[in-house]
Amino acid sequence: MPDHKNDSYEYRSLNASRRQPQCLPQMSLMFLKTHKSGSTTLIATFQKYAYLNKLLMMVPRTNNNMYNWPMEFRPNKDNMKSPTHTKFDMLVNHIIFNKTSINKLMKAQTKFVTILREPLFHLRSAFDYFNLNKNHRLGKGKAAMELFLSDPDEYDKLPFWMDNIVYFANNRINSMTRNLQSADLGLSYWDFDNEDIVQSFVKAVLDEFHFILILERLEESLVLFRRVMCWEMKDIMFIKKNVNPKHEYRVEDLSLQSRINAYKWNNVDLMLYREATSKLDQLLSEEPDIYDEIEVYRKLRHSITKYCVEGILYKHVKDPLVIPAGRWNTEIIVDSTYCALLLLDERDMTHVFKCLQYPWHTDCQGKSGARFQQIQDMIEGAQDFEEFPCQQENLAQNNHTQYNR
Repeated sequence: MPDHKNDSYEYRSLNASRRQPQCLPQMSLMFLKTHKSGSTTLIATFQKYAYLNKLLMMVPRTNNNMYNWPMEFRPNKDNMKSPTHTKFDMLVNHIIFNKTSINKLMKAQTKFVTILREPLFHLRSAFDYFNLNKNHRLGKGKAAMELFLSDPDEYDKLPFWMDNIVYFANNRINSMTRNLQSADLGLSYWDFDNEDIVQSFVKAVLDEFHFILILERLEESLVLFRRVMCWEMKDIMFIKKNVNPKHEYRVEDLSLQSRINAYKWNNVDLMLYREATSKLDQLLSEEPDIYDEIEVYRKLRHSITKYCVEGILYKHVKDPLVIPAGRWNTEIIVDSTYCALLLLDERDMTHVFKCLQYPWHTDCQGKSGARFQQIQDMIEGAQDFEEFPCQQENLAQNNHTQYNR
């Protein structure tokens, strides 16, 4: 395994205080987007950073937000080739992780980052999102999940739209309910019960990824991530997207046997989640004043979300929000551009990067080109916001709102 002693978690020591000038921002990032783990919320944060810093973003060749998923990534076939003939600064869209393939296209100093979600909550989200209850007419809500978990081998079935895709993918991804996060991270479905391979896989993920965010502790994770990457407080803001606060049942209300079965069914995701959470706890315990910074971050994020959603999206104010410099942040100026970059859908922003970097592409001509210009005008403040398709964060909800995606 590669030695990340000088460029992974240990790098945080350079960032213990914003007053340490030797800290240099790490601007090359590969974000492995796991399904149903809050990644859609987080991608806007990274796309905003890339846009404002004029970074070279890898984009899919096809007109969507995936690199050949659920099949293996093929370098320079599934992505647009670099327009500058240099390696890319950032990658954020759906891809099955293969470090060798990705390294061919990303800069040598690239930091590998991903996000994980508690497996039982992840299972509920995936089960609902992909409408898997319809595969066997399982009904709805808690009863459907209880029935599914009584015999997941019997009831697990891919959504109809994946049948042909997975056939040609040689069945590496053969379930949307079993260890889907680990599958996105590169583990084959057929290795889920091979103890030796699973142990090696978990170790490899912990070794090869410079940082693993935890969805249930996203604000803590992002503040630590900021220190690791030497980013500014303004760089790690997010607005929740695709939030579903009204599931028909709580996972805590599932029977004990159902919960046991769910964790057995997601054995690899559970092992990986526990190891990554333990690592996060360890790193947080080593950071001076980290919880003071987290508290400041939460307050600033709430203010920025309120301004962007109520002030900009719903057109109640036009003047920028100016947040004075403090111990943990430089002055933050939040304007319509800042808000647009947090509010825009992942597909729209992927379209923007494609058309900025490849203006000749057919996806940037005709109606698609007009859409690109419309999005650009919203970003630059030349056009009022439209109603964004993603469900935005309810400001009255507390920090424990469950993410749907």
